[in-house]
Amino acid sequence: MADHLWLIGSPDTVAEKIHRLYGDVGGFGGLLMLVYDQSENNAAWEHSTRLLANKVMPQVAELTGAAA
Repeated sequence: MADHLWLIGSPDTVAEKIHRLYGDVGGFGGLLMLVYDQSENNAAWEHSTRLLANKVMPQVAELTGAAA
């Protein structure tokens, strides 16, 4: 099962994977983003976080009833 829990890809791909996971497990109430910082340059992490917030979350907000 862990092989299928990496949510990696474009914002559309990640949103699709979240929808699929939500259906497979019968729903969930939260999404946790784990980050392992191994450098002093946070630009990539900041970019990923912005994509998650601005592109992915609006596509999956209806899963928990949260407003986008």
